[in-house]
Amino acid sequence: MSDCFFLTLTTNPSLSAIYYALLQCGYEYHLPEREALERFRGGDVPVFFRGVKQNTCEVYPYWPRAALLESALFYLTPDHREWADFPAFRARVMNAPNLTPEERNDDLWQWIREFPSALQEVLASPAFREYLAWEITWLEAQKALHAHSLNALGDLLAECNARYGGRVKRVQLWLNPIKCVNSADYHIHGDTLFYCSGTLKAESILHEFLHPIVHPLMAEREDLPADPALDPSYTADPRYAAEETAVRRLTSAILKGEFPEDLPTFLSSL
Repeated sequence: MSDCFFLTLTTNPSLSAIYYALLQCGYEYHLPEREALERFRGGDVPVFFRGVKQNTCEVYPYWPRAALLESALFYLTPDHREWADFPAFRARVMNAPNLTPEERNDDLWQWIREFPSALQEVLASPAFREYLAWEITWLEAQKALHAHSLNALGDLLAECNARYGGRVKRVQLWLNPIKCVNSADYHIHGDTLFYCSGTLKAESILHEFLHPIVHPLMAEREDLPADPALDPSYTADPRYAAEETAVRRLTSAILKGEFPEDLPTFLSSL
């Protein structure tokens, strides 16, 4: 892996607590370690976490609230005991292009204010600590299993960074064995991209890494097409749909080893 990069695979206990709590509430979407995780079901967690499951996304009813709890971690105090900047979190959610009015209505804000206290209750639970010890061991096995892929991915992201720049200078992968393998969420905080998923998918990580590179270029382009096959969560905002389409095509090209020399020219060719 390039010495100038920046790719780490790690456990975040607070994120683990979120998905452990969801496991107790019946979460069972494509669990990569279903058999091993069965022994960790049946614990008591705050009723707060039952509010994560909604009916606004048929294929994955934990969208968007599970992802919003992930994002909320960056707006808590360092010990995650209370909100550090609730107004900033609210502004981020209200400006998100991929959420419907129903998904960020007053019910969301009344519910999510209780997140820090609910999170602390899970973190203090002996049953959760037992699960977390298992997850840490699981992650070490994942590091060994995917060592070659991680090195190759680090080199690929470093090459993109050298060619195209962008605000992201490091990437942290938060793999969680409970989270759905088909639901990857990313969060940019400072110069770091945090990628959360149930499994390691190089294509998906590259895709999310390219979004902040492509995004500023889209501000000057209003004529780029959007893939008509996009999920409805992308199509509420035409500009967001066009960006998603562009990033998907750029990701495909780079995975083939075809690095565009000039990204504006590449976008014009779509």
